[in-house]
Amino acid sequence: MLLFGFPIRLRGITFTEDDYKLSRDMIHSWATFAKTGVPPKLDNAEWVEAIDRKLANPSVRYMDLDPLNYTIVEGFYKKTCDEFWKTKFAGI
Repeated sequence: MLLFGFPIRLRGITFTEDDYKLSRDMIHSWATFAKTGVPPKLDNAEWVEAIDRKLANPSVRYMDLDPLNYTIVEGFYKKTCDEFWKTKFAGI
């Protein structure tokens, strides 16, 4: 719904101002990426690849799509995933 502009058309009726901003930003990001191959910054957050394979110990990173504060989150699941696999294969 965000990419098809529903929050823009139904602003203030069904969708909040935050929904409107996120929809507008997502449409702009996808269109810019399709045109140039490079997604634009959202506020001060720059899109990055999900996994930086140049690092010795890469972790998954993603953009938190809070329209009031776009940020890149790194290593969110790392501790959870590492602990999960360590317990599953501890006896092997």
